[in-house]
Amino acid sequence: MRILIVDDDAAFRNSLKSDLTQMGHEVSAAVGLESALDAVLQTAFRAAIVDAHLPYGETRRLITMLQSCGTSVLLLAEQDSTTGLAHPTGYASVCTLMKPVGVVELERSLYRLLECC
Repeated sequence: MRILIVDDDAAFRNSLKSDLTQMGHEVSAAVGLESALDAVLQTAFRAAIVDAHLPYGETRRLITMLQSCGTSVLLLAEQDSTTGLAHPTGYASVCTLMKPVGVVELERSLYRLLECC
């Protein structure tokens, strides 16, 4: 599966990319909205894993952009956070998973998201 990871935490982003690649997925990574847009213009992604707390309010704009390209979105939020995106409304093909999360659980959540869309 082609997956885009968008997270401003380089260590987390790179670790997740490595794990999902080892599981057989084709993975690209982006630090924020602009680099995600560059990636989407080059490749069609089946799913995106997006940090729910990107700086400058980029998360909502990113969800809209990804969905306009037909990409399903899995938001990752902190357990103790109170994000307005924890239960995103008005978005189809979006679900939220709380950190910390193992890569196997993350992969299962991606497949469940894709099955329902």
